[in-house]
Amino acid sequence: MKALFEPAAILHESRVQEDHVKIWCHTTAEGAFELHQLNEGPLAHWCFDTSPYEYVIGVDAQPAAYAAERLGLEGAHALPRMFAALCMEADACLVVCDLFDELTVPVYEKEL
Repeated sequence: MKALFEPAAILHESRVQEDHVKIWCHTTAEGAFELHQLNEGPLAHWCFDTSPYEYVIGVDAQPAAYAAERLGLEGAHALPRMFAALCMEADACLVVCDLFDELTVPVYEKEL
């Protein structure tokens, strides 16, 4: 497991009856950026055949540094704070992905 460089920024968290959704992001010590979405509960089990279900969208260190530079930030470690200010709704993953797409920054996706 990679160590967090900056404390994770929580972008969205909600509970509706037995279902829980949490979206957060962080940078790693290597300078990579990761956005996590965790879904737990009966709805997650129905949608993904498992609960909890965690999905990660990541950007490697060099593209994350490029994105930060294009956004006028002091480095990739500032990305979580910026996204926390911009994305506080359930569509946070879409907002982040759209921004990286607009900057032509390649992302990877994985299920945990």
